Amino acid sequence: MTGTTPSIKKNLVYNTLYQILLIAIPLITTPYVTRVLGAYQIGIQSYTASIASYFTLFASMGKAYYGQREISIVRDDQYVRSKKFWEIELLTAGTTGLVLTAWFLLILLSSKYRLYFMILSISIASTAFDISWLFIGLEDFLSVVVRNTLIRSAGLICVITLVRSPDDLALFMTINSIVLLVSNLTLWPVLRKYIQRVHLKDLQIFSHMKGLFVFFLPSIAISIYTVLDKTMIGFMVEDKAVSGYYDLSINMIRMFETMLFSLNTVMASRMAYLYSQDRISEMNERVSRSLDFLILIAIPSAFGMAGIAAGFVDWYFGEGYHESSILIGLLSPLIVIVCISSVLEHQYITPIRQKRKSNIIIIIGAFLNFSLNILLIPRFEAEGAAVASVVAEAVISCLYLYISRGFITILMLWRICRKRLLAALSMFAIIMIVGKASFHGLPMLVLQVLAGATMYFLSLIVLKDKTMVNYIKKYRIV
Repeated sequence: MTGTTPSIKKNLVYNTLYQILLIAIPLITTPYVTRVLGAYQIGIQSYTASIASYFTLFASMGKAYYGQREISIVRDDQYVRSKKFWEIELLTAGTTGLVLTAWFLLILLSSKYRLYFMILSISIASTAFDISWLFIGLEDFLSVVVRNTLIRSAGLICVITLVRSPDDLALFMTINSIVLLVSNLTLWPVLRKYIQRVHLKDLQIFSHMKGLFVFFLPSIAISIYTVLDKTMIGFMVEDKAVSGYYDLSINMIRMFETMLFSLNTVMASRMAYLYSQDRISEMNERVSRSLDFLILIAIPSAFGMAGIAAGFVDWYFGEGYHESSILIGLLSPLIVIVCISSVLEHQYITPIRQKRKSNIIIIIGAFLNFSLNILLIPRFEAEGAAVASVVAEAVISCLYLYISRGFITILMLWRICRKRLLAALSMFAIIMIVGKASFHGLPMLVLQVLAGATMYFLSLIVLKDKTMVNYIKKYRIV
């Protein structure tokens, strides 16, 4: 490292561009895949991938966030960061090997979907080669963005040119798995720029077990309300098309979250660094600004997605996916709820080393989600899983607010949200009114989005939202 402080603005641009890429590629492939493979095949992919994700979780052992934090703290000392890197990487390489052994035993015992499980072995193995956490910890987002952009673009081309019918599900899953593996491998040639050789005898590999476990435990809980719902739907509902409807719906919501909360990825490393330098007041100011900015965008995104869901699904997914529009409407509150919990966790709670408290909260939310899934999925199928996810995330956000009460209070949050909620309600009303027009398809969606965004913007001006007024003055928008 040169000793200079990486630019947050540049990193935000790099990461935002990358997040746009991550969103753009599924946005391009999804309507193609829904029409070529169909809901039933997508449901099989969702179900098998959800099972593989648990093995990937155990293989990674929480190294993404733990490694990022540890590297960011010692980024100015090349030897120490090199030592930490090799210790964490070798430890997770070992866990990946153990997990793959268990995975192959599962394949031997499986009579159904065996081919798909074998393909997913590639995705699990790629965990051992993932070193993106090092570059994120050093705030070198450009290296990650450029390489992954090229690899994922190549994967997109392969899907569109090679996947032609429902019989190509195995090929589709193979392409996705290979893209993941190659994208991880392409970062290794750049490693010597930041990491030096360290003698094996100097490494204390198992010294990170406790730290990794602290991050691994919430990862298990998080998977319960981000992945287990897909597994439980696939296991409890005979019609795999239901799994497909849910997978498509939750993925649309997650794409919105990814785009909106890319700021968290950029800020997490900086927050850990600021805390290590005891610059607490600067941390608090940055978190407050982040929360205010993200809520400004998250609230209209949630209301807007719910408003255009029916027309969007018909145009985007194609015929036969009406149930996904209902699910998107039910899941849309997650955009706002996760906005709050994500900022507090990644920019405040984790950097100040309160991860154990966060773990307890996540476990509570996971248990609640699991319990609600058992009660609701048998009766309401995918709709029940959607309600369970929203309730669990809402509880987690409330508990995060409680342990962050010395900094962010419910009253402060209400002051940030109240005018934006009113503006979003007026936006939602306009979207629904415009949606009653006689024409449909893309022209209708464009008109709804433009009308809704205009109404939201004007409503905030009329209501004199402080942040919006400041933006107008700063950039002379009007």
